[in-house]
Amino acid sequence: MPSPVEEDDELRDPPRPFLAHLEELRGVFLKSGFALIISTVFAFIFIRQVFTLLQKPLVFAGLDPEQFLRNLAPVGGFTTAMQMAFLVGLVISLPLILYFVADFIMPALTKSERRVIVPVFFAGALLFLCGVAFAYFVLIPITLGFFYEFDKSLGFTSEWTVQNYIGFVVQLLLVMGLVFELPVVILSLAALGLVKSKFLAEYRRHAIVAIVILAAVITPTSDLVTLSLMSIPMWLLYEICVFVTRFMERRRTEF
Repeated sequence: MPSPVEEDDELRDPPRPFLAHLEELRGVFLKSGFALIISTVFAFIFIRQVFTLLQKPLVFAGLDPEQFLRNLAPVGGFTTAMQMAFLVGLVISLPLILYFVADFIMPALTKSERRVIVPVFFAGALLFLCGVAFAYFVLIPITLGFFYEFDKSLGFTSEWTVQNYIGFVVQLLLVMGLVFELPVVILSLAALGLVKSKFLAEYRRHAIVAIVILAAVITPTSDLVTLSLMSIPMWLLYEICVFVTRFMERRRTEF
């Protein structure tokens, strides 16, 4: 009678030639590229609405976009529109790209591993959107307000180029979306038995230091306010992972 591990291994798809895997990987790249192009074209068609949405953090900070944003180059408007369309298209297509990647690796997984990867995909997409929302409604308005007040205290008149503003906003949106993927990585490792709650708890201080360093590296500015607003959510997400991992381990012992 085969053991549970052998039965689980039997659920893997039979091995195929290396060239077949390369062809499938090529298909993943093609589908991902096509999804990105379609999303970028869609964003460009509605570029005015996209620009209005990206100006909202200024409004949330109590600032008037028409007063602060300036275009200083003849082709600045078109270049910025293309930049916005591409970056917004990347945000839109990212969940679909993750699906293509998950579909590519699924045949190589056992039944138990597949039970992990499916909810991980949906949780990853949801957490990415939560990270983008946090940056849009909280992080960016507070950061913009801080810089405006700081410039004002020095007697400077704040006028920002559209290109710099859009790059700053979209970069923070993408970064926070990726930062919120931290629980997906940790809980996936925990579900596969590669990480224990005891390990996460014992190395909490090391994790906090690593989080601050990571936030300092990926933050587009060097101010303490933005660094704190990025580090604190990452630390809270880590603590949630410790709690959820401990809960998962207790459930395993019960069953």
